[in-house]
Amino acid sequence: MPQTRINFKKATNLFRPLSTLCTEEHRKFLKLWLSYVAILASLYMVVPVTFERNWLEFFEPLRNGYLPYIDFHVGYPPIGFLVYLPFALISNFELTTFVVLMRTINLFFLAMSVLLVYFIVYKVRDKRDATISAFIIMVSFSAFTYTKHSNEPIALFFALLAVYFMLDRKVCSTGLAIGLGAMTKILPGLLVIPAIKRLELAKERVLLLGSAYTLVLLLNLPFMIASPFMWLSTYVYNGARGPWETIWALIEGWYGHGGTEVLHPYFEAFIPYTQLRTIYQPSPYDHAFYAWNYTWLPTLLFILGGASLLLSYWLINRRDVTEGIALTLFLFMFFSKGYSPQFTMFMLPFMAMALEGVKKICLCAMFEIGTILQLFVWWLGLYSPSLLASAVILRTITFVLVIAVLLNHFIK
Repeated sequence: MPQTRINFKKATNLFRPLSTLCTEEHRKFLKLWLSYVAILASLYMVVPVTFERNWLEFFEPLRNGYLPYIDFHVGYPPIGFLVYLPFALISNFELTTFVVLMRTINLFFLAMSVLLVYFIVYKVRDKRDATISAFIIMVSFSAFTYTKHSNEPIALFFALLAVYFMLDRKVCSTGLAIGLGAMTKILPGLLVIPAIKRLELAKERVLLLGSAYTLVLLLNLPFMIASPFMWLSTYVYNGARGPWETIWALIEGWYGHGGTEVLHPYFEAFIPYTQLRTIYQPSPYDHAFYAWNYTWLPTLLFILGGASLLLSYWLINRRDVTEGIALTLFLFMFFSKGYSPQFTMFMLPFMAMALEGVKKICLCAMFEIGTILQLFVWWLGLYSPSLLASAVILRTITFVLVIAVLLNHFIK
């Protein structure tokens, strides 16, 4: 009985920050947040359907008894894909119902992410900066645009939850949140590096890694056993694509996006990647089976990406958690071969939490403008290589400035 009470107390402690919103200290922000959620929910009731239709089509094979990761490979780790599967079944594959359910759950995760940004910055700095950081996410065009049809808000929520636990040195909770985030989209897994640096004791680091990687293993194990080659295809297929929408893609001469739908219809998802490699020869015109013009470039990016993680671990400290996380993410993503516009929704909150004052406002604005330009290239039929290059260069400059500010913070 005493142990049950302890476990119950620990569980209820997770929700304690929510109860503090009703206090005088946070009441103004609570009103702002509730207004934001209400406005966003109202807008999502009238905004036209876009890529939600593609998500519903991803689940069409289930109608014939085919299972993801076993009979066909998909584009995301298990949580990032399966979280929407019940909505397809509940809606009986009817688009309107599916869209309502998808937008509702995504709005919930975005709203909770805004709260986490507020509480995290409130812990490390003050209420004013916490309010500004959360407000930046509220007015973000990227967050508004991609919440309705992307799994980014779910990955963001788990990543921010890991940061919140990290600040309190809750080892197992941090590890589990990182594992859940990594199994939504891979990038939150990088939070292991600042989390390890945050913890002082070796046994805490072992517990952190053990909880994170045990969860990752358990979520993948059924598919690994049932269909190892199809399960592996999910990860290898995405990792083997060519560059897209980065400075490295421009150097390569690729001025397209990261999709492969034109040359590779969906039925190829039923063929393991290892077999597809025997069918398709690498080509500079085929993004899924890409032949690099500069064969040394992917190797260089791989080395620099690994070196960026080592550099981040060496530079960051236990005290400046939000700055250390932002440096880890932005330095690694700078050397990433690809960057889709929806990634901004994940990266922007970490920039807002790490920076202060005018630098926060200016760099977040630059980041948003670069993403909006990138979005216009594909959504409004305004495609031109120069417009795409302008968006990519502006975002790259923003990354460089953010990294420079953070490096200066840790080196000085």
